[in-house]
Amino acid sequence: MDKPYKLTIPARTGKIANDDMNRLLSFARAAQGKGASPVIVSYPSGSRKAAAASQEAVIILRNQGVQPDKIRRATYNGKSDVVALSFTQRVAETKPCGDWSQGLSTHSKNEPSPNFTCANQSNLAAMVSNPDNFIEPSRPGGRDAAGQIPALQTYQSGTWTSSSNSGNALGGAGP
Repeated sequence: MDKPYKLTIPARTGKIANDDMNRLLSFARAAQGKGASPVIVSYPSGSRKAAAASQEAVIILRNQGVQPDKIRRATYNGKSDVVALSFTQRVAETKPCGDWSQGLSTHSKNEPSPNFTCANQSNLAAMVSNPDNFIEPSRPGGRDAAGQIPALQTYQSGTWTSSSNSGNALGGAGP
């Protein structure tokens, strides 16, 4: 699902006020996420103050790591001193879980609740880094060899299996 992100900044002085800076910085961090569309920075064509503030917003977005090719400026008819920023980002969402017909404390057989799979789906949706992978898998990339080498060396040396001879798989003394 595509989730819209919008931010409106008043530009009465032609600059972004300190009060609005934190909101803009937070917006910039969200705009860097995977699956985000280009950021549209729009302002009324009849306002010089809004044009100046929109240019400042573009500079701040770039300084916060938003790629220049992901930022687009646009004008619309009007004279208000307001800059509007927006983008959409793909997010993973599930239907709300709502079957609380049985309390878990009444299950003497330790059976799953009616919401068990719904809760798992919601947790998976919250943890996924790129929801587009549910639609189409990412192309395989290079392996992180630096992280794998120590694990392979430990495996090849056999040190990870030496504690299993003591009778305890966790490496402690056996019974």
